[in-house]
Amino acid sequence: MIIRRSVEPIKPKMEPMETTDDICVIIIDPDIPTQEPTAEVVSEPVSVNTTEGTTTSSVLATMAYSMYKNKLSNDPLPIVVINEKTLIFRMDSRTLWTKYSLGLVNYAVSSVADLSTTPSVEERLTKSATLIGDYFIPYYGIRAGSEIGKLLTAIFETGVDVVETLKKNGDIVPLQIKWAEQTKTLAELFNKLNPSQYPVLLIEEMLEALTKLWTDNILARITSNIILNAESIDGINKLVITGIANHVNKGYQSLADVLSRGVIAQYPLSFVE
Repeated sequence: MIIRRSVEPIKPKMEPMETTDDICVIIIDPDIPTQEPTAEVVSEPVSVNTTEGTTTSSVLATMAYSMYKNKLSNDPLPIVVINEKTLIFRMDSRTLWTKYSLGLVNYAVSSVADLSTTPSVEERLTKSATLIGDYFIPYYGIRAGSEIGKLLTAIFETGVDVVETLKKNGDIVPLQIKWAEQTKTLAELFNKLNPSQYPVLLIEEMLEALTKLWTDNILARITSNIILNAESIDGINKLVITGIANHVNKGYQSLADVLSRGVIAQYPLSFVE
C-alpha cells in the first residue's frame, strides 16, 4: 500500500492540438494538474491473464501503481515556478511527444497499407525523435540531448522491423528483446541525468508499455481489428501525452509530464519569472 497526496487540479483552457502528420488529432486534457496530488491509497493492480497476453487496459492500470512503486517524487513544486513559463514548458513536452508517439501510429497506418507516404512518415519520426533530444539540451547538454534523440530513433527503427515481421506473420520475440535493451538504456540515461526525478524502473516501464501498445496497434491494423485499434491509440495517448488526472481513481502522470516536471524540479530557478 502506497500513500500519495493530491491537490485540486489546475484547469488551464487549452485548444485542440493537431499533429503535423495529418492523420491523428489529440485533445489536450485540461484536467492534468501541474502540482502533485489529499491522501489517497493506491493499491497494486490485480494481474489480468488472458490467452492473448497483456491487454491495453492492464498496461494502463499497471502504470498507476508503478508511478508510486518506483518512488517518483511527490514533493510539490515551489510555488514560484507555478507560472505561465512552466505551463508552456510542459505543453511543449506534450507537443513533442504527441508528434513522436502518434507518428508511430501513423507509421503503422502507412506501412501496413503500403502507402507511398511511408518514407515521409519515417523522416518525420526521425525528426521528432531529434527534437525531443533538443528539448533537453539547455539543461543536460548537447551530448545528452543527441543521445536521447538517437535512442528514440533506434526504438522507432526497431519498430519498423516489427511491422515488417508481423506483416509476414513472423516471430517478433528477438525484436522485443532488442526493444527491452533500448528502453533500458534510455531509462538509465535519463536516471543518470536526473536521479531523483527519473527512476530507472519507472521510465523503463513506461517506454516498454509504449512499445507494447504500438505492437497492439500494428496488429490491429494488420487484422483490421477496429476495437483493438481504438484501445491502443487511446492507451498511447494516455500513457505518453495526457496521463489520467489525479481525481480519477488510480490516475497517473504521462511520460511527457514526468519528464518535463523532472526538469522543473531539478532546475527551478530557470523557471522563475
